[in-house]
Amino acid sequence: MYFTQEPVSNPACVEAMRQVRLQNTAENQSRLLEEIVLRGRFILPLLLSEQVVEDEQGRPAVPQGTTAKVSLLIGGDGKNYLPAFTSKEAWEKWPAHTKQYMAAAVFKDYVELLDNDENLGGIVVDAFGESYMLPRAVVERLKQIRPSAAVSGKVEKIEDSSKIRLHAPKGNVLDLKRAVSRYLKAQPSVKSAYLCMMQEGGRESYLLVLGAGISRELTDGLARAAMPYLHGKPLRIMPLLSELGERVSMTYESFYGAGKQ
Repeated sequence: MYFTQEPVSNPACVEAMRQVRLQNTAENQSRLLEEIVLRGRFILPLLLSEQVVEDEQGRPAVPQGTTAKVSLLIGGDGKNYLPAFTSKEAWEKWPAHTKQYMAAAVFKDYVELLDNDENLGGIVVDAFGESYMLPRAVVERLKQIRPSAAVSGKVEKIEDSSKIRLHAPKGNVLDLKRAVSRYLKAQPSVKSAYLCMMQEGGRESYLLVLGAGISRELTDGLARAAMPYLHGKPLRIMPLLSELGERVSMTYESFYGAGKQ
């Protein structure tokens, strides 16, 4: 997080919010969360104890010793929320903006602020426009997602599947299965789906096996739907008609489609 006068713009995030308003599907929600968590750079309004001045080159400078606090929004539940604006134009819709200064902040900055104040209710994106709220409980789940995690499905040929160790997912994966199932209902070519964990060397991934021909569009859509529930782990996708896919189908029950037991 840093003080800025530079332009802030999030067209992909704004478009994703528009799509959620038009059609609030699991896929659209996942695409929006992906933009907010992994790529968003937002305006966080600050209240400064001293007025910002210009240096000899005409650039804004914060006087030494200046203290800052975040401008907060009050939600309908009476709790304070952190504002996140997708652009300067969106921020200027706040009548109090003339008394504020802009800081550029990413999702992890908001997580740190929430972690430091348990009374904050969450985050509100573009509060004075077509707003989108992330309650604290949602942020707690999303903060486990790291930019290094796979957010697009990968279909890869495995030369020796005998070296792959499979095991059942630890913990509750019901939400993940539901998100994948919702997406697959719009994909009539997919007849069945299986889920397990795969261990390849020191790497652990979710493995999704599909009874269908696999395209990049299908795998990317599945990855977006699954992303909020992967907890930072990569997602691998394999066709049922493969050595590893057949091995999975003989070991685990299908959770979707005709192959569901």
